[in-house]
Amino acid sequence: MTQNRFLLRVLAFMAVLALLVFCVWKTVTWTRDDLCSHPEATTLVLGNSRVQYGFDDRLVPETWNSAVNADNYNVIYWRLRMLHLRNPQLQRVMVICDQTQVFNYFKNIPDKIHPYYWDVMTPEDWLGLLAHDSGALLNPLHYLKVIIPLKSLVSSISYNELGIGGYTRLVRDKLDEDESLRDESNQRRTIPQIHEYNVSYLRKIVAYCDVNNLELIFFNMPSYPTKSIVDGNKSLHIYVENNYPNVPFMDYELLQLPDSCFGDVNHLNYRGARVISERIAKDLSIHSN
Repeated sequence: MTQNRFLLRVLAFMAVLALLVFCVWKTVTWTRDDLCSHPEATTLVLGNSRVQYGFDDRLVPETWNSAVNADNYNVIYWRLRMLHLRNPQLQRVMVICDQTQVFNYFKNIPDKIHPYYWDVMTPEDWLGLLAHDSGALLNPLHYLKVIIPLKSLVSSISYNELGIGGYTRLVRDKLDEDESLRDESNQRRTIPQIHEYNVSYLRKIVAYCDVNNLELIFFNMPSYPTKSIVDGNKSLHIYVENNYPNVPFMDYELLQLPDSCFGDVNHLNYRGARVISERIAKDLSIHSN
């Protein structure tokens, strides 16, 4: 009898907790439809910090930069689904395809599983995180994910303030100070290994775009051409050509730019962002024609 009472109390506590979390989630997402609507955009641009700092969507007509620092392909996939539901006018998706994404995975970042994505995530998604990145689940209502959405209930905010995407002007000139450049001569040359969990979500992105008749373009942002980056770019092309021969790949990684365009080895600063964004705008115009 005592055990039954204890079990009932546990179940009651779990039910109350679930109800509380649901109420908080509903409150946090109350203004999501308005904040995540961008009716002028027909091209959604997704990626990591290299896109966040390097792609100025103000210079590229009808594009929407929704890239964020340290985004993996799983988060990119969930954001794509969430934003597409609220922006049926979207016709094209540009997704970063670079060495950072294909050969690596940003792990244990507690503010990545944003409440805005919860209702597009499947049990498979949650179980995958539990198996491969449980640290991302430790704080489901991290303060960075709830303060701004809650603020939007009482005052006007922009999409870029949510922390789930938007061009950020990078004022940085630290190329010469970048350890990757200084340590280049000491790095051992190894063949990069595909990060299977990460690229499994790239496959989901490709499939989603195919099912929903969204034109998909892979693209890569400029990096300072060190020997390891040049070698890694070759491995990247082998991966893309072997797995996605029919997906257009706009690869700007080895595009020659002045040193003043780089904030560091892997990121463009605001000068580089202007140069590459204008180049992408031109190339997209040619591609569309």
